[in-house]
Amino acid sequence: MDFSSKMVLGAGDTALNIAQTIRNIANVSAVVDILIVAILFYWFYLFLRQTRALGILYGIMVLAILWLISQYFELNALKTLLRWALTSILVAIPVVFQPELRHALEKLGASTKYVTDWKGLSKIEIDNIVDETIQAIKVLSKNQIGALIVFVRQSNLGDVIATGEKLYANFSSKLLTNIFTPRAPLHDGAVVISGSKIIAAGCTLPISDDVIDLSLGTRHKAGMSLTGITDAVAIIVSEETGAISLSVNGRIQRNLNLEEMKKYLTKHLTQTRIYYKNETIRKHLY
Repeated sequence: MDFSSKMVLGAGDTALNIAQTIRNIANVSAVVDILIVAILFYWFYLFLRQTRALGILYGIMVLAILWLISQYFELNALKTLLRWALTSILVAIPVVFQPELRHALEKLGASTKYVTDWKGLSKIEIDNIVDETIQAIKVLSKNQIGALIVFVRQSNLGDVIATGEKLYANFSSKLLTNIFTPRAPLHDGAVVISGSKIIAAGCTLPISDDVIDLSLGTRHKAGMSLTGITDAVAIIVSEETGAISLSVNGRIQRNLNLEEMKKYLTKHLTQTRIYYKNETIRKHLY
């Protein structure tokens, strides 16, 4: 075999190697592509599982299967009806599930506005905030003064804050108690707290149609509704009985004593502090 033939074979081998490498990269890209799509679908399912939308999603899947059957067996009347129904449902979904879709987008890329106070706090400062909160709750509960206290965590509550009076005042039990004193200008509404600051008072919270428990008052429904679409923590003091409740993730724990409230509140606020501390570390590392 002469030198020129060797060069041709060598060039051919190189071309084959390049082609094989491209195929390998394409295969890896396909796997990564499928993996990302699977993760997104799984995340979407986990999100829908916590909302009223999951039942409707199952209904849409049943209609889609019926449409495929009508396609296969050429059932024209059924096919036309199902096509119309599916089109109407897909158009209506963004309107009906606007709060859920908004919450999903917030979780996907949540803004940290109004929540930056947590990352600079120590464990001792968190404990002091909890103690001050418990002191205020004790006074409010004893005197049967209604209250709705919201602690911001990762979700942006800018829309809620905009409905009230912005204070950005240093947190204290006396100020918190004074805000909810009957006939005080800001007593009727929610107080929003982030870290060591009372961000706003007299805020209006959204009330979801999903909260249908007739035994709950307006404050309890508002607290559950907010925590159902954000990761905020809401404390509610009943005006009728002085009972203390805590709402997280759209669920409510009622008739808590002060020790139980202190334990739960410490747990949730400490988790928030650890989240922001880890975020700060990651930013410095990367």
